[in-house]
Amino acid sequence: MVSGNPVKGHDWYNNMVNTASAHKIPYFLLWANFGEGNFFIPYKTSDTEGQEMINEFISSYNNEKSIFGNGTNFYGENGAISKAAEVALTGYSSEVNGYMVSPKNYAVIKDACELKAYVKNAKEKAEFQIKTSDASKTVTIKAVKDG
Repeated sequence: MVSGNPVKGHDWYNNMVNTASAHKIPYFLLWANFGEGNFFIPYKTSDTEGQEMINEFISSYNNEKSIFGNGTNFYGENGAISKAAEVALTGYSSEVNGYMVSPKNYAVIKDACELKAYVKNAKEKAEFQIKTSDASKTVTIKAVKDG
């Protein structure tokens, strides 16, 4: 939420780090922020201020038990990113990309809902594929361009 977060003031980020550490559980958080209304990590609004939970997030960043990508040598010499050129994709255009906006990936859909996605450079068509949990049935819905 942009504001009024029910976990604000409960140190959610540090509680997550400390709980995972106490139980020897690796915790991976993959995220991307797509704007002020669609974000996973609190964001800066200026050099000195940010979204209402940014201070709690910074505290967890500084927690001695947390490790972020910049602490893993991911980007360093012989780090994982240095091997990216060795990965080859086939059947995909490097020009086309995008992401689901709603519902989130692997969501359980029980009622009618609007499907939204951001797709870039899809010249021919875009479609949604909805699969049953056991993948025994797939429903394909043609996407309608909006913007």
